[in-house]
Amino acid sequence: MAPKIRWIKTTGGAIKFDIGADKPGDSGKILEDFLIMLVSAPDPEEGQEKILPEMRIVDAEIMIGSEVDNSSLRILDADILVAPHAKGVKSVFELSIETTASPVLISAIGFYRTKDQRIELALSFEDLALDSLRALLPDTVPHPITNETLSGSIRLDMDKFFSVDAVEFNLKGKALSLVGHARLEANAVLLEAEGILANSSLIALSEGWPAGLGPQFDAWIANGGSPEKSAELSLEGSVHRFDQSLRLTGTIGSPETKFTVSGFTDQPVVAIPTEF
Repeated sequence: MAPKIRWIKTTGGAIKFDIGADKPGDSGKILEDFLIMLVSAPDPEEGQEKILPEMRIVDAEIMIGSEVDNSSLRILDADILVAPHAKGVKSVFELSIETTASPVLISAIGFYRTKDQRIELALSFEDLALDSLRALLPDTVPHPITNETLSGSIRLDMDKFFSVDAVEFNLKGKALSLVGHARLEANAVLLEAEGILANSSLIALSEGWPAGLGPQFDAWIANGGSPEKSAELSLEGSVHRFDQSLRLTGTIGSPETKFTVSGFTDQPVVAIPTEF
């Protein structure tokens, strides 16, 4: 039977980590080996004198969940290779995420830095529809965004408790392409991105919220929006982490039309100060 691995974020913010195994005692041994590898990884100043063995976990089943919002993500047939590195521990993952549609194959490379106990995680994927992961997304994200199939990569910078501090993303799809980065601060997510959005997606996006995206944006679309089949998009600003208020500015279309986004994630308002 494949080992079962669980990461659960508790309501108090702690991470519960558990590995199940076939034989009594094996679970503790696997976890012990994993933790020993992390804490005794070579210090960068020691060079290659301390050599640790590689550890491989094959056909694992992984469950990542949160007691805060009762969400969970199930990963099947995961192959994990954990190996020593001059500056920490490197991990290579090949896994399949179970979704409401078909499973999504993801390749990942993780790196635990011994000196500052930080974790870097880079994910690569193809044909991932965010709608398949709707249980993990805020209810305010409209379907025109989540049903778009995307390929690309996401890079996460985390602390040792898996709290994400920074994200870099490069997403490509038929109706949406987006490149940018975000930083998670105490009260806000700072976001900067640019990309291309199909005109059909712009219309669907404005219809994704009951009240639309504001009369100016709806009028801009009704008057032709971007004359091309797709619109270039650039934006920056912040999303408040607690009240979900928006403070974004950017440009869209060609010629560039300036816009601002205010309101909240469940009722955003796009204002276009330029005459059109």
